[in-house]
Amino acid sequence: MDGFLSLMSVLASLGVEESDALHADEGIIVAQDADSSVPSLVEPAVQMREDRTECLKLVFIVLGEAMEGSDENELYFRVRIVMLCIRSLLIFIFQTKVGYESLKLALQNLATETDNKHIFSFLLALSLSDFSPFYIDFFVQMQGPDEKVKMVSGTLKHSGAVKILWELAEDSKDVTTRYTLFKLFEVLFSLSHRNAGILSSLGIVGGVFGRLRIAQDKEKQVLQKLLRRLLEMGASTREARSLFEAAVHEEKLDPEILDVIRFGMKSRWVEHFSMESSAALVLQSDAKALPKDGISFSVCYVILL
Repeated sequence: MDGFLSLMSVLASLGVEESDALHADEGIIVAQDADSSVPSLVEPAVQMREDRTECLKLVFIVLGEAMEGSDENELYFRVRIVMLCIRSLLIFIFQTKVGYESLKLALQNLATETDNKHIFSFLLALSLSDFSPFYIDFFVQMQGPDEKVKMVSGTLKHSGAVKILWELAEDSKDVTTRYTLFKLFEVLFSLSHRNAGILSSLGIVGGVFGRLRIAQDKEKQVLQKLLRRLLEMGASTREARSLFEAAVHEEKLDPEILDVIRFGMKSRWVEHFSMESSAALVLQSDAKALPKDGISFSVCYVILL
């Protein structure tokens, strides 16, 4: 079996519904084989949960290491894998979604609140390709989220993992987790243009705006800042249309939304590609021609002395 598929299989097995015994807070679980009168001792429930979390962490670490420095593996995981099998002169095409969509579906089965905080932390570590203890436990130990988020650094490596982190954590019932997520995205955005480009490409303007309309207090403030940063990089036609539609309420204009629209209209960035490391822009033969006025190319050199 393919290595990436094996990792997804491990995650799927962790999502199997657990027995009531596993939810016990303490004590030794006693199991008895149907063909034996002698009971056997199983690990305490707490230890089983710790083992489960450790297994989950190792899956993310292996996945991150497999894609680190390997464009082939990263591309292989990100896109659909198409396998051709020729039998009796007939060609059968099997499409397997190995990538981030499969990862998201597997993680959605791990639905407990405790699991979620570990999952969010592992997704952040995978996004930055940094599995240091700080990121491994980022959402688990949430004392002083404002100060903790300020310590975040680095460049986002895997946009697919960032997208899953947003989709799973944005609807969290835990207020602190949501606030930390929004603050984290705002800080990541300000760290580098590369981060800004990745976050703005996720299509989360609508989600941020929708959450802003129902948010309260500190959460609302950080969402306003995040939305402004996203609009700095521009919004899609669909996102812009939704903002204009929301500005009209009962035949009246909402001044708060109008202020957001005015800010978005001052976007400083034209449409552009942001590439890092070994990257390429490939145009097919039937693609539209490049702009008649040409293109601008900017590159940043880092010289280590």
